[in-house]
Amino acid sequence: MGVSKSEDEFDVFREVVDVLIEVFSNVRYMRFLSDSEKRLLLDGIDCAASPVFKREIRGYPQSPLVYHVASFLTMLMLTGHCPTEQTPRYEMFEEGSYHNQRITAIEFVRQELIGAAGLWKQWTVSQKAYKLNHILSRLRRRGFLDLLQLRNTTGSVDRVLVPRHRLIEACQELNNPPSKLTVCGRALDKHTIRDSSGWWGQVSGTEEKKNEDGLNKVNQILDDAMWINIHELPGSIPTLEVRTAQGHGVRFDYEPLRFRGFVEPHQTEGWLNRYRH
Repeated sequence: MGVSKSEDEFDVFREVVDVLIEVFSNVRYMRFLSDSEKRLLLDGIDCAASPVFKREIRGYPQSPLVYHVASFLTMLMLTGHCPTEQTPRYEMFEEGSYHNQRITAIEFVRQELIGAAGLWKQWTVSQKAYKLNHILSRLRRRGFLDLLQLRNTTGSVDRVLVPRHRLIEACQELNNPPSKLTVCGRALDKHTIRDSSGWWGQVSGTEEKKNEDGLNKVNQILDDAMWINIHELPGSIPTLEVRTAQGHGVRFDYEPLRFRGFVEPHQTEGWLNRYRH
């Protein structure tokens, strides 16, 4: 029985993962990232299950982030396309002309990887690592962040994405010990009051039930994420904001990492109805 196309693709993906681990672990490579940022890309690798191959733009990347980068590079190498090309535009969150710059950056990676595909199986791991480092270094910091699905708007700061499992840990911090209510459980309780659409659901029951509902809502937003941005205002802490296509979202302080709360879909002149939805 022959090897299927999907099996061959996954084999290449796993190999790209191994090569990227080599790249992110080498102090001589990816010098536009700090050592701590490279560690973020590998955070969770020791306890990760089978690698997850991400094939679509929807959804916050799973941990570890190296799987996400490997997914998009593998698709570019084998098919000439990757989900970053389908990054949607949203009227309320303007990226200006940067969308075109993103496409140009992805086109560069595509050309480089297609050129390497014919020699890939003949190269040693060191040669493959050298090639991927060359490509990613040419992208530089901003282009690399495009592969992580990070947007670029006025106020955006070029920080590496926080691994998803770290976000979940931040959501499970207690709101006001010794109460067992978590910060995301408390936040969901607040948002149901503002919502007339029913999207946030009804919060009731024990603290444990509220915590479960809050975490489920965070995971729903992360699973359906179509907008990921790290931005800051003058004098403020950088904020990681994740939203669905409909605009429902969640925010975190970037450093130190802290759950900030849920956010409603953006409304022009939302103050007129006290931001009720």
